[in-house]
Amino acid sequence: MKFIYKLIEDLQSSGLSYSIGGSGLLNSLGFSVQMGDWDVFVDGEKNKVMDALKNWEIEERTVDSHPLFKSEFLLGVKDAESKPIEIIGYFKIKTEEGLIPLPSVVHHRWENLNIGHPVIWFVAYSLMGRIEKASILRQYLVNHPPNDEWIEFYLRMPIPEELKRILLDLSN
Repeated sequence: MKFIYKLIEDLQSSGLSYSIGGSGLLNSLGFSVQMGDWDVFVDGEKNKVMDALKNWEIEERTVDSHPLFKSEFLLGVKDAESKPIEIIGYFKIKTEEGLIPLPSVVHHRWENLNIGHPVIWFVAYSLMGRIEKASILRQYLVNHPPNDEWIEFYLRMPIPEELKRILLDLSN
C-alpha cells in the first residue's frame, strides 16, 4: 500500500483533496470485497492533478470507456508493484434525465486514507446497475442512518423515482 500513500501525499502537497471510493470504501466499512484497483476521486483541475503527479508515470484514459461515466478526466497510474490506481476527476454518471454529480466528499478516515461518503456511493452503484454493491451499502445505511445533506442533495437530482423512494426511506 505504500504507493497509494505516496500518491495521496503528492496530491495533498499540491493542495488537492481526494476521497477513496469503490471497493476501498466498502472495505473501509468492514465489508470484505475483492479490490481490483484503487479508485481515487478528486474534484480538481486535470492540469493541477498532472502537475502534482509529475514524478509518476501517468496514462490518460478515455472517459468514454463506459457509456454512463461522464467524468472530466480519467488517469491511470502505472505501477507494477501495487494494485492499479485510477484517478477520476469530477465523477459524474449520465442518466436519461441528466448528469448526476458524485462529489469527492470525505466521510471518514480508514488506514490513514480519506474515504468517500456511503450515500454518494450508494447512489453511484445504484445508477451503475451494480446491484450487489448497492445492496451492501443500502444495508449499511439502514444500520447507520445517514441523516445528512447528501440524501437531500440527491432527492433534488434527476435520478430514477425508485432510487428517490429508497433515499426517502433511508432518511426516515
